[in-house]
Amino acid sequence: MKVIIAEKPSVAKEIAKIVGANTPHRDKANGYLEGNGYAVTWAFGHLVGLDTPEQMGYNNGELPMLPDRFPTHILNPAGSDMSSVIKKQMKTIETLFKGAEKIIVATDAGREGELIFRYIYEQLGSHTPFERLWISSLTDEAIRKGLKELRSGADMAPLSEAAHARSEADWITGYNASRALRLSTGFRGILSLGRVQTPVLGMICERTEANKNFVPTPFWQIGASLTKNGSSFKVLSKNKYDTEQKANAAAAPVKAEGRMKVKSVEKKQVVSKPPLLYDLTALQRAANGKYGMTADETLKVAQSLYEKKYLSYPRTGSRYISEDVFRTIPALISKVAGYGPFAKAAAGLAGKKLCRKSVNDAKITDHHALIPTDNIPSDLSGREKQIWEMVCGRMLEAFGEDCLSDRTTALFESAGQIFSATGSVVTYAGWRGVFGFSEPAPDQKKDDGDEDDDAGVLPPLAEGESLPSKDVEVIRKTDKPLPIYTDATLLGEMETCGKKIDDEEMREALKDVGIGTPATRAATIEILIKRGYIVREGKKLLPTELGCQVYSMVRGRRIADVNTSAQWEHDLALIEQGKLPKGRFDKEIRTFAVEIIDDLKKNCKPIDASATGEPTRTCPVCGRPMKNMKFSVSCDSEAGGCGLKINREIAGKKLPASAIEALAAGKNTAEIKGFKNKEGKPFNAKLRVNKETKKLEFVFAKREAPAKTEGKVCPCCGKALDDNGWKLSCPDCGLEIWKTMCKKNLTETQLDALLSGKTVEVKGMTKKDGKKFDAKLKLDKDAKKIVFAK
Repeated sequence: MKVIIAEKPSVAKEIAKIVGANTPHRDKANGYLEGNGYAVTWAFGHLVGLDTPEQMGYNNGELPMLPDRFPTHILNPAGSDMSSVIKKQMKTIETLFKGAEKIIVATDAGREGELIFRYIYEQLGSHTPFERLWISSLTDEAIRKGLKELRSGADMAPLSEAAHARSEADWITGYNASRALRLSTGFRGILSLGRVQTPVLGMICERTEANKNFVPTPFWQIGASLTKNGSSFKVLSKNKYDTEQKANAAAAPVKAEGRMKVKSVEKKQVVSKPPLLYDLTALQRAANGKYGMTADETLKVAQSLYEKKYLSYPRTGSRYISEDVFRTIPALISKVAGYGPFAKAAAGLAGKKLCRKSVNDAKITDHHALIPTDNIPSDLSGREKQIWEMVCGRMLEAFGEDCLSDRTTALFESAGQIFSATGSVVTYAGWRGVFGFSEPAPDQKKDDGDEDDDAGVLPPLAEGESLPSKDVEVIRKTDKPLPIYTDATLLGEMETCGKKIDDEEMREALKDVGIGTPATRAATIEILIKRGYIVREGKKLLPTELGCQVYSMVRGRRIADVNTSAQWEHDLALIEQGKLPKGRFDKEIRTFAVEIIDDLKKNCKPIDASATGEPTRTCPVCGRPMKNMKFSVSCDSEAGGCGLKINREIAGKKLPASAIEALAAGKNTAEIKGFKNKEGKPFNAKLRVNKETKKLEFVFAKREAPAKTEGKVCPCCGKALDDNGWKLSCPDCGLEIWKTMCKKNLTETQLDALLSGKTVEVKGMTKKDGKKFDAKLKLDKDAKKIVFAK
């Protein structure tokens, strides 16, 4: 009997269907399907992992920890909800492996998938021969083709070596550095350092620090509007001035002249080539920018679509496909033509020569780029629909035609000043028509030229003609800091950091190497959040006070250096290719571990016990650092601060994190509901910092008075009613009719009906607790006011 082991039950069922193993053994709980000479079983991701230091017998304070061998154990210890299930599944796998003539490994085709199988195989002490199923999608055709082209176990040895080297390096680096940091700082909470997570933490801390400390340099330019044949467009001076006075002096004669002469007109056709297909990182970046999805969320959705056979293997680091896959693309595009949103774009490619920019056998790593399968979904919704449409739309873009546009750059002269304007008009949409221009590819470079000069579509211009100018003004601008990282921009930096190495020889060797892998970069971000080192504020990734303190201990050291991590990723790739002995890499990691332990022991300082998983903040009043305390965020007066305190709970209401961020930035909060006054009654208000009193104060919404009316007569005495905007009142008998009842403005028609003695139903009034209600109102002539009708 042949035994096939997949990474997950859902994948196992798809493979079992192809090989004819469709019968559960006795019952589904027994962990495998059988039939036609096959038994198909599964893991639940990682079933086996390396032992912890404690399991290996290391004492709590023992350093360095450099085991000669790395024993493993079954994960999910007693007490976990999955513990009994995993132990039972491992027993099933053990029984199957012992009785198998051959094992077919069908875990995900990559380094981590290989490690999942190898750890199970080694934990069970199995010696049964095995072969490898290597596929990039779960379609029936891909599985059948893969089963015909199984790879030998010997062929997978280098990949196994790299997988073990990565796992053991992370163990040695992580456990030794984390324990050294914890012992050296005396911090009682959880601290961790890692081969990838620490350089990424450093990137976030340094970018945030540079952004906060950035001092913008202002400059001024002269702007104006020109008109021709009723069409107006903006022009901007080529000169930039370092003071407003100089700019005003230069603008005065331009304003006085009132006209500009066309000095030159240059027209050229701009060709925008189609973008490459998505790999995982490019998809994660695009989904973050378009939908605000985190990298981890995007990976999970793409993995789900892969398991449903709608996408190819998602954990790919390649943006290219091979020649044989390219031959299937025309048929795939024909299939997509049946999907409404892409029907027109797909039909437009029928019979045309497809762009080959994304076709390159030499640039494919373990798997080709992300593409849809020929299973076109009809029942997707939410995030799955968004991600599938992104991948499918990108396929149509990548194999589409060039986008053509005419670009006009014009120079103008007035009072000795040169001005410019640039305009573009698309003459052929090409690939940009797939999403109707609403979604430019985030990885496409912009055309050359200054965006500030872009005036849209320019009217026909001729050299020497003179145009009237108006609205001449001096415009203040500043240079800008590099923006705070988001999932999208951080993933981009992690992917390309090898290109920024100073040493030319090393930069060339590592130019295509990042830190982490496409499959693990999202998890790295989530680990940093889980550790309390960073937080996600909207799309921004910000370091916490704890994260900054941890990074300060390792700043400038190899464990925080992206170059070091990139070099290790390069070495792991060489092991995977059979070009570097694993032993040489292991020796480097062990030497490094001893080095970082000594470094941390010498240079670490105690971590502030009040450090929490919150962003570092500066006081909006005095600019000094604020401390994150249990009950407040405070500017420490003992350290020279102004003493401003932002309590976490005010008037019986716990403030949301967004409100604390707004107050710490010196801004008003959004309206917060549920404050309570001294009588316990609820109210809503905004909060702001009073910089003079250094205290927080409530900001209440100002209500506009209803429009004033004239000619209304008192129904009690017949005198003319006065209207101050808020109420109608009789100067003789004292009648008062408020024009707003329970926060609902009454209409002119409703007021007239009430004055005539009618009962009026008013909808959408608000109770004191904020709940909406409807009620009938009437005029009580005795009480001379409006009352609720029974």
